[in-house]
Amino acid sequence: WLKPRFRLLVLTKGDQEVQESKLVRSGLSSLFEAVHVVREKDSQVLIDLVAQYGLDSERIWAVGNSPRSDVNPAVEAEIRAVFIPHTNTWDLEQAITRSDRVIELASFRGLMDLFRDDEDEVR
Repeated sequence: WLKPRFRLLVLTKGDQEVQESKLVRSGLSSLFEAVHVVREKDSQVLIDLVAQYGLDSERIWAVGNSPRSDVNPAVEAEIRAVFIPHTNTWDLEQAITRSDRVIELASFRGLMDLFRDDEDEVR
């Protein structure tokens, strides 16, 4: 549902081969324009990706389940974030930066409702 409407990029941290392998095994790799594997996800990485892809920081969203490496860096980079909590998120990762740029959803399915208003507009 998202692929024809939005440009989708993966930003993850860890070992390049391991992360790419996980994406291939998930069967989702064809949905993404690009995959970026970094040592740490921080605000500068997001700022650099916004510039690299010529994105409008007011119109993009970081989506993830980690406040520390998904949500908080997005807020620091002044982009929007969708936090989708996972029951097994490490307690020390729970500290989330509260901001009007952050939306919390119960599941990825909620993205359809969140972005439905923009259905005719490819981002």
